[in-house]
Amino acid sequence: MKHKIAIISDVHGNVTALQEVVKDVKKECCTEAWYMGDLIMPGSGTDDLLSLLKEINTTTYVLGNWDSYLFEGNEPDRHEDPQYVYFSTLIDYVKQNMGTEGIDFIKSWPMQVIKHVGPLTISLSHNLPDKNYGHDLRPMNNTENFEELFAADDSIDIAIVGHTHRQFMRPTTGGQIVLNPGAVGQPFSDRAKLFSDLRSRYLILEIDETGLADVDFRRVHYDRHAEFELAKIRKLPYIELYEKQMDTGVTYTHDRDVLKGLNDKHGYNSFE
Repeated sequence: MKHKIAIISDVHGNVTALQEVVKDVKKECCTEAWYMGDLIMPGSGTDDLLSLLKEINTTTYVLGNWDSYLFEGNEPDRHEDPQYVYFSTLIDYVKQNMGTEGIDFIKSWPMQVIKHVGPLTISLSHNLPDKNYGHDLRPMNNTENFEELFAADDSIDIAIVGHTHRQFMRPTTGGQIVLNPGAVGQPFSDRAKLFSDLRSRYLILEIDETGLADVDFRRVHYDRHAEFELAKIRKLPYIELYEKQMDTGVTYTHDRDVLKGLNDKHGYNSFE
């Protein structure tokens, strides 16, 4: 039997992008989908994103670092940090617009899942198996970093990760394969001419009785203006930043000066 599996990651609240990816997955007749984390924020999607993933038989989910923010405790001594205010405001938006069932479902996602498909053993994790944040697995990093994905279990043949928003496939010194499907909602490249292509990314994995039959890196166009208009209707916080993201792909998550200006302008730093 041939398994045709859609590997999807890093939607980041982008409803319109996921809608188009779901259409493409259906067109390609995938048998199931695996989700690699970071479903929510900074876009306006909440329960509708989970509904879309159910349409393509998403059988497996792993927890991303942005998903984890839903469950982190409140730390009053950090309220003056513009980035903390940014995340807190977006988290409040998700909690106000997402049902308890959806939040509890995300909370149940594990950090790592091991799959056995045909003759292959496959590890799924957003970043490292025990760490869903950080810069460990940027595609230009040393091979030793990626070998950490296999350190606890040498039976793993393929490791699939998300988090870096870049599509890639690379081997380890032991011959294992590391795959990243790229990002649905926030595609990224370190090269300007490549970064100007803002189509959504995902990949399709084909596995048969012999092994890995095909790896198909997909790019899907979506209407970025329509996504911005939807976010505006839904009264998404930091809508100015989302508009810039839809226009240019640039995000401002770590730009504390920009965030502070918007926090002051809109009163996002009020926590009464």
